[in-house]
Amino acid sequence: MNTKHHFPILLIALLLGLMGFAERAQADCTLGHYTRMEVEGNKLMLEWTKTTGSQGTMSLQFRYRVKLKKKGSSEWKEIGPSSDLYCNIIELTYGTTYQIEVVSEAVYGTGGGSYGVREVTIEPDPNPIIKVSKKIILMGAEGGTEEFILTSNRGWDVSCEPSDAYEGSNRWISPSSSHYDGRGFTEDRTYTISISPNTSKTGRGAKVIFKSTADPSVQASISILQVGQIVPDTEAPHPGHFVLGYPKAISPTEVEVKWTPATDEGGTAQENLRYQVKCIRHSDGEVVKTSPELTNQTEYTITGLEPETEYRIQITVWDEANNRDGYGDPIVKTPAAAPPIIKLSKNEITIEATTATERFTLTSNCGWERKFEPKEAAAYYSGWIELSPPESFVSTGKTENTEFTMMFAPNKSTTDRTAKIIFTSTEDPSVTATLTVKQKGEVAAEPKPEPKPEPGPGETVLVSSITLDQPKVSIDGDRASFQLKASVLPANATNSELQWSSSNPSVASVEASSTASLLKAGVTGKAVTVHIHKKGKAEITAQAMDGSGKSASCQVNVLSTVGNIEAAATRIYALGSTLRLTLPQAAVVRIYNVSGALVHMLNASAGDTSVALSAGVYVVRVGDTVQKVRIE
Repeated sequence: MNTKHHFPILLIALLLGLMGFAERAQADCTLGHYTRMEVEGNKLMLEWTKTTGSQGTMSLQFRYRVKLKKKGSSEWKEIGPSSDLYCNIIELTYGTTYQIEVVSEAVYGTGGGSYGVREVTIEPDPNPIIKVSKKIILMGAEGGTEEFILTSNRGWDVSCEPSDAYEGSNRWISPSSSHYDGRGFTEDRTYTISISPNTSKTGRGAKVIFKSTADPSVQASISILQVGQIVPDTEAPHPGHFVLGYPKAISPTEVEVKWTPATDEGGTAQENLRYQVKCIRHSDGEVVKTSPELTNQTEYTITGLEPETEYRIQITVWDEANNRDGYGDPIVKTPAAAPPIIKLSKNEITIEATTATERFTLTSNCGWERKFEPKEAAAYYSGWIELSPPESFVSTGKTENTEFTMMFAPNKSTTDRTAKIIFTSTEDPSVTATLTVKQKGEVAAEPKPEPKPEPGPGETVLVSSITLDQPKVSIDGDRASFQLKASVLPANATNSELQWSSSNPSVASVEASSTASLLKAGVTGKAVTVHIHKKGKAEITAQAMDGSGKSASCQVNVLSTVGNIEAAATRIYALGSTLRLTLPQAAVVRIYNVSGALVHMLNASAGDTSVALSAGVYVVRVGDTVQKVRIE
């Protein structure tokens, strides 16, 4: 029984003994080995064979851990465990040697071991890079933060120029980090720079520099510009003073003003300050003249004043915030006007019949006008005297000299001719000066006896045809004369002489090209000049003189003459630095300086015309209209 009662207890003890024996049994393992350890850039690729083994009657399953550390470091990093027989490790640091170890371990039970420690080296990256997405940060005085992207494939350090913007008690730039080790591959990192408020009125700037730790010559930088505090400008500029001796009257109608420049502490540059000059009649306080707004200018001439009158001169200066102050108001008195004077350097000129040029000088302290007697002597009326420059002059209140040039057409007549040029004061018509011009006529050649015709064999050859080079001509104010030529056939005609005539000489007359007198019917010639006199129609005829009855005609239609330009419709004026013209029809415009020299001539079309001129006084002539203008 007892046996029977003790039998279950003995069976349990036997089973427990067998289990303890199994636990104490040693595992029988065979380690694998490395089959691949390859570096590609900053990537390591490992492969190995598996570990096999058993423990007692059981076959063992194994897992694997990969351990690595930088050589010289005591800190191991582990990957796993995993049943895979390979491992790819990426993002290793360039230029670094690593120690690698694969360790196997049984999933259940004991067993496994190390495959051994191996060393691999990640070669340095030959091309370290570092870039920033912004080149400049513009920051207001209130300060703030700014983000940008920093791209690099290596580590980097941060510095700043000037260094005190980044370090010390005056530091106002705070980068989000000053150093980075890098992870061995190209990466974009968001970087933040904090900028402190600028409490000064003055702006400030700095440069943050990122240097590669692999190669300090590889850098990227970002400039920071921060404005100062903007304080409203409420302070008026500080005026200078009038230059000693100014303002002063330089003529009965002009006052010259000069002053020293003002200054401004509110931020307006001296060259940007604005000035205005006012001229106030002292007797009644009326503002009679006001200058335009003057910038970077410290002198001005007031014109058009009254002689022998007291004026107060005021100068006001403005800054860019429109704060203003004045220079005071000194009094200046214009002198009394001198009596008008017109004098000529020559009062009489006598010239020969040939083409000639003469010069003379007119001295005046007043405005004047000129005229020809007879007016037909003037070139404007197709006469024989060309006189320049102006036909009138507006006084500046000062005594001035005007130089004139006269050009004379040849006198092909045997008769002397005379003309007068009269200059009359516009202030007092009784003040005049007269220049008398006399041109001698040609010396008449002694008549030559006509040779007696020599008798010759053969018959008389008559003219068969006459052809004019212009059968029809229309004149619309574009010219005062034109040439007309005839061709006679046959070339061996016994008498090829022609006689010319005009059906209406008051409209168009003919003049032989070789003489100065108007041709009448019966005068011979092969070419003539046709002169236009007035609106209308005329027929110019060339008639053969050999009795053949052959002739040719030119139909002339005069729509308008050169002299038809209406002065009343002509406008001449200055606008800033530009001369403006408004003409009723096309005309020749002559522009002279105050010395009488022709400085510009143009053919202006009808309507508006603009001519850019440098500053100064000019005299402009358009037909009979003469105007003096001042270009600012």
